[in-house]
Amino acid sequence: MEANTYTLYNTSTTGPSKANREELADFISIIEPEVTPVTSAISKGSTKSVFTEWLCDSLSPAKVDSTAEGHDSASWYNKSEQRARLGNYINISKREFGVSDVQQLVDQAGIDSEIDNAKSKAVRELKRDIESVVCGAQNAGNTTGAYASRGLFDWIDSSDPGAPVVVPANYRPPAASISDGAAGGSVDMTEAQLNAVLQSMFTVSGEKKSYMGVMSPTVIDIVDNFTRVDTSTRGRYHVNEPSGSKTINLEVKTFNSSFGVVNMIPSVFLGGVNTGGEEDEAVDDLVFTDDADAGLILDIDSLELKFLDPMHTESFEDRGGGPRGHAKAVYTLVVKNPKVHGKILDADGHA
Repeated sequence: MEANTYTLYNTSTTGPSKANREELADFISIIEPEVTPVTSAISKGSTKSVFTEWLCDSLSPAKVDSTAEGHDSASWYNKSEQRARLGNYINISKREFGVSDVQQLVDQAGIDSEIDNAKSKAVRELKRDIESVVCGAQNAGNTTGAYASRGLFDWIDSSDPGAPVVVPANYRPPAASISDGAAGGSVDMTEAQLNAVLQSMFTVSGEKKSYMGVMSPTVIDIVDNFTRVDTSTRGRYHVNEPSGSKTINLEVKTFNSSFGVVNMIPSVFLGGVNTGGEEDEAVDDLVFTDDADAGLILDIDSLELKFLDPMHTESFEDRGGGPRGHAKAVYTLVVKNPKVHGKILDADGHA
């Protein structure tokens, strides 16, 4: 007997397969990165301006000279001469959504309401957008028709990021707090190089701190292999594991040195840039590309996310074509004192 041809919705043919029912599972699967470690960890606040400002200051260097007995004070020093004023513009993140009138009415598999599903997806996308802005490399600005909030990769820089906000040298991270393989080497970052960053950060704060290490998967893999690959030249110690467990542990959750503790967290939203864009009536060609071999070493207490307009959804009038709305947030990143942080660049290209 000749095999039946199973062609869906083909009304031009006849045969026994016309009586077959379709089987469409009642769920929709979405597998996308949604973990936002930085915005989840830092404190939240509010702002009432499109340009939020704050002050930072420093102490005079330690003094070992003694004062002569009976010395009368004759000089008076301005203890506010190093005070600086920093600031950041807001960022407006918005995700629009809409559903046609007919699509909202028909019975569908996997969801109860097309508009509710669209709203939920827009909120999830907005959370990722905020994380990408906070962990971005963009400078602040308001000159291209839209405000832009300076991202962490631009704040954490030993050179002045430049206008519109000048960061005085006293409040920039030292060059040693940045591990940069931009010279184009052919080996991965080493333990010694990461420890040198922590040593520099220790000299800034004068204390051993616990940091959030938000790293790309490539950097996480490099750190995981610090003490397991080529230990004769790269590792400071060997790791022995019992063979009876039948488990190979290649995870480093915490990098603990004499100068600081880094809690390692992988992220795919670091230093990203966009190409393409969202399309109204066609398939989007928007592409997000993260910096695949970079990382941030953050003092979380020195960061704050301030909202001018908290994250929310808003529905608009249905004019006959179907329900629509948007998810939106207006916010800025406050980096209270940039010099306390560190970063990693080109981790797989060190000399």
